[in-house]
Amino acid sequence: MWFQQDEATAHAVRSTIQLLNDVSPQRLISRSGELAWAVRYPDLTAPDFFLWVFLKSKVYVNKPQTTQHLKDNIHEIEEIQPQIDRGHHLADIIFQL
Repeated sequence: MWFQQDEATAHAVRSTIQLLNDVSPQRLISRSGELAWAVRYPDLTAPDFFLWVFLKSKVYVNKPQTTQHLKDNIHEIEEIQPQIDRGHHLADIIFQL
């Protein structure tokens, strides 16, 4: 699981960042974390990043050896839409997966 830091002043003080890193090492998306993420990055948002990692883990879960096997895994992803759609906002979505 990843934690997305919103960079609000109260959330970005050194003690908070240290606590988050202690609780979830290498799982903090933040300008202050090990995985740097620029605020309002133009190409991808943190939710896009989460979704990309999630989908990639589903596609390569069984290390497909053929193109057809890879295509089959990709088609199986079509079934996860109802899972992701359950949440009202990103926090709900992440914690339900």
